[in-house]
Amino acid sequence: MKQSQGVVLGFFFIVVAWAAPFPPAYAKDEPNISFEAQWERLIYFNQSFRINTPAFLLSYDDPSPAKELERTVEYFQRSLEVCKYPARYSLLLWHKKIEPIDRVCLELREYWDLAPADEFKYVLAGRSVDSITSMMGHGFLASEGKVLSSSEFVSHSYAFYTDLRQASSLTLAYDAFIGGMRGSFALRPYQRDVDRYLNVENREVWELYLDLDEKSRQLLRDSLWELKDVEPTYYFQSFNCATLTLYALAIVNPDLLNYEKLFVSPDDIYKALRLERMVSRVTNILPANYSERSENYEPLQNPQDSILGVHMLNNGTIVSFTPASHNLRTIFPDNQPSSQFKIMAFDYNVSKKNFESFYLLDYLDFKDYDLGWSKAVSFNYADGSYKNLDKKNYHAQYLIGAGKDPDSLHYGILSGVGINLSEGVYAQVELVAGSNITSGLKVISSSKFSHFGDNKYYLENDVGFVYRLSRYELFLQHFVKRNSFSRNSYTAAGVDYYF
Repeated sequence: MKQSQGVVLGFFFIVVAWAAPFPPAYAKDEPNISFEAQWERLIYFNQSFRINTPAFLLSYDDPSPAKELERTVEYFQRSLEVCKYPARYSLLLWHKKIEPIDRVCLELREYWDLAPADEFKYVLAGRSVDSITSMMGHGFLASEGKVLSSSEFVSHSYAFYTDLRQASSLTLAYDAFIGGMRGSFALRPYQRDVDRYLNVENREVWELYLDLDEKSRQLLRDSLWELKDVEPTYYFQSFNCATLTLYALAIVNPDLLNYEKLFVSPDDIYKALRLERMVSRVTNILPANYSERSENYEPLQNPQDSILGVHMLNNGTIVSFTPASHNLRTIFPDNQPSSQFKIMAFDYNVSKKNFESFYLLDYLDFKDYDLGWSKAVSFNYADGSYKNLDKKNYHAQYLIGAGKDPDSLHYGILSGVGINLSEGVYAQVELVAGSNITSGLKVISSSKFSHFGDNKYYLENDVGFVYRLSRYELFLQHFVKRNSFSRNSYTAAGVDYYF
């Protein structure tokens, strides 16, 4: 189902409104989950604390769920009003661990009034090549309802993000994956986010309306309030928008943490909510110039984000591991163009007992030229020397180009520059062509040409066939590599398991 876009709403968190009455405590019926499980989810604990800052934990000096509970009870025993921890207050009051507190601070009352939660939805925006933090899409929660004081219908986004404008372009990859970046929370007009995704970034949007009772909606809304002054460290691969959203939703359904993996992506949240039957309805909004596709497609059909593979070639057996997310040969549903996105991935030669390659970040995305430029970014340790086909080297590159996506065929060309640790700056051209012959069969071909100084070059061509069977992909690829001095060719056959 598709819907039209609405009006941009006013900003929130600096607001002036009439005080609203304290909302009723959550349902008096016994919950289906234990207090201990819900308490741990509320403080973002699952074997360890995912948010461990003094702005969030009262037991920050020596944290544990038991100690945090003890200090929270003490906190409310000496408090004159409810303000900083409304979700904790409601949960503890519900389980009769504290006495009622009559007063509520004005700021919290304004939040209840101006950010109603008559409904919650999980929002999934498609992948974006333009931002390192959106290369696997973006997921967040949104609430909507009528303002108590005016009966106006409003909708707001709850966003966890990092501000890339404050990051150095030279250290961005290191900061995003290893060093960490400062994370921030924001509550802002939902329609403004949707307009940006659709009209500026040409990204589709999926809205999953959550099947939550009033008690759960209030608890989720209040738990998100408790994060407003917290600035946890943002890591692209281990604590990102999807990780935070999964933990927030686990407050109302602790079983969702069973879907936590080595790397949690926005797609994973979509799949978990559908599999847990927490969705009442789904809305898909497409940009005006988005390419046509099957009405039956949805992200639930996308492959899992982690890959364990093994393949045989002439110099031995290679075991590969990709924590996130997919190879150029990966088959996506509905004839989606080929792309590649690897984070912290490696290939290990079992026969030679050494690493063939390591990918800190390797990203290539082709999209139809009508939707903008295609791009490729990589920071790798792999083949690439013009002197020796077997020599490994560190290199980084940035390419830009154009692609076309007519029906099931897609093709494109990219060009740019790279830096090789031994050989210096080089020019790079890359061509990719592929076709999804059926929903489970794909043919893919690519060609890479690197030109170094003194007319020295490195050329790599490959063509392959891929067959998908549930979570497995069987592939057969032929490679031809040559440079200024020699030539080498070989065939690889293997299987990738997506989990």
